[in-house]
Amino acid sequence: MPHYDNVNEANTQSDRRSSDRFPIEREVRYRVLSKRSGEETGAGKTVNMSSCGVLFTTAAVASAGRRLELR
Repeated sequence: MPHYDNVNEANTQSDRRSSDRFPIEREVRYRVLSKRSGEETGAGKTVNMSSCGVLFTTAAVASAGRRLELR
């Protein structure tokens, strides 16, 4: 079993995504795209980005699988 002194090193070696991720930190605003719920919006900060997605943090708990608009 490998031992990692750095969590990022462990994530990098086990990450099998097909797109490279770039550590880009920017302020972001989001809106949940849903006709059923009311206007859900929030703000956060990006952690990294790739051609296939964006990882960002936010103070609010977001539901998995929801479609978002990011600005």
